Amino acid sequence: MPKHTACPIPSSLDYTSAACLGVAGLTAAMTLWRWLGVPMSLLPDTAQDNEPEYLLIWGGSTVTGQFAIQIASQSGLKVVAVTSAKTSSLARDLGAAHVVTRDGKTNDAILAEIKSIGGERITRGIDLVGGTTAALGLLAMSIERPSVFAPLAMMARDQVVPAGVRVETVEMKQFVLDADSVRYAEELNRLIETGRLRLPEIHAMDGGLAVVEEGLRRVKMGDMAGKKMVVRMQ
Repeated sequence: MPKHTACPIPSSLDYTSAACLGVAGLTAAMTLWRWLGVPMSLLPDTAQDNEPEYLLIWGGSTVTGQFAIQIASQSGLKVVAVTSAKTSSLARDLGAAHVVTRDGKTNDAILAEIKSIGGERITRGIDLVGGTTAALGLLAMSIERPSVFAPLAMMARDQVVPAGVRVETVEMKQFVLDADSVRYAEELNRLIETGRLRLPEIHAMDGGLAVVEEGLRRVKMGDMAGKKMVVRMQ
């Protein structure tokens, strides 16, 4: 294992709480800072906010989405998060400027609501749900300004990409291959150490390998309400 991939956890965290950093937290951070070109450590009061740019996060209450909302909003972006009604308050509490709830709405209605909020200022987008929502997210991107979109869940190979929109394939193996990527982990830790990021609520299960299948079943049911499933090995 490359030396740069083993980073100390923030001193304020125990191992259970830190379990969300290595995948969800780092994925959100690197997606924004490396692939979507969001400046690191740029605060809203130093940003040019006369006409702010918008970031769409489809799946804002996922654990990765929760990190992304906080990092992006503290970097001066206005976040539009798509969530369920049940988790909409969570996205708002984390800093989303606008929350679009998907319950009982057609895809066209959701897309129209997103466009009514950000219009041609939605220049960055992340999808954390799947192929259908990735296609809708692409349609929400600005075509008048250079835009970049990261489908973190899945996107069809033959998906039509609107002109002016660049799709970035996020490969987290780059954290292992590129030693310089340690700076992303270090900055993520700094934001946590200084209290700038709130960690997701943890749902911990004891029992080690014997309860992994049950944990996966609960995640598959899709009713975690923004909680991170962690199985403790002891």
